[in-house]
Amino acid sequence: YYIPGATGVTVNAEQMWELCQIPNVRGFKYTAFDMYLLEQILNLGQGTLNVFSGPDQLFAPMLTVGVDGAVGTTYNLLPRHFVRIYRAFQRGDIVDARRLQSQANRVIDAFIRHGGLPAVKELMRMLGFDCGYCRRPFGRLDADQVAALRADLARIDFWAFADAAE
Repeated sequence: YYIPGATGVTVNAEQMWELCQIPNVRGFKYTAFDMYLLEQILNLGQGTLNVFSGPDQLFAPMLTVGVDGAVGTTYNLLPRHFVRIYRAFQRGDIVDARRLQSQANRVIDAFIRHGGLPAVKELMRMLGFDCGYCRRPFGRLDADQVAALRADLARIDFWAFADAAE
């Protein structure tokens, strides 16, 4: 994993490439917003690395840089939606990929605004998947917070493009 936002550690392309030379390392998850650095790393790898995008907000743009796939939180909420983004990109329809990414980003904005992971747990529950609640130090949303989340989801027309109906 390369996740400088959580670790506080950054590397340059040559350092990441050097880490990828460790036996049995075949790739990594890139959870950073610096697409220029990612492109440099991929160029050093010349197609020998498997790299997965981490920032859900950048799924479509990361595809243009050359990632192999993605691992993230929002894909659990909108799996078919992200497949649609991927398929739009594959067929060269960048306008549709951007439109779909923008829809997904509104969902990401909503769950971040309502507490992050606890809001994701509530969203999963709304989609019919009771995943329990977050452990400490995260809390859980109270009834008023859940109502506010539902209102935001309605405002962005979430249920029109979500993978399951409420």
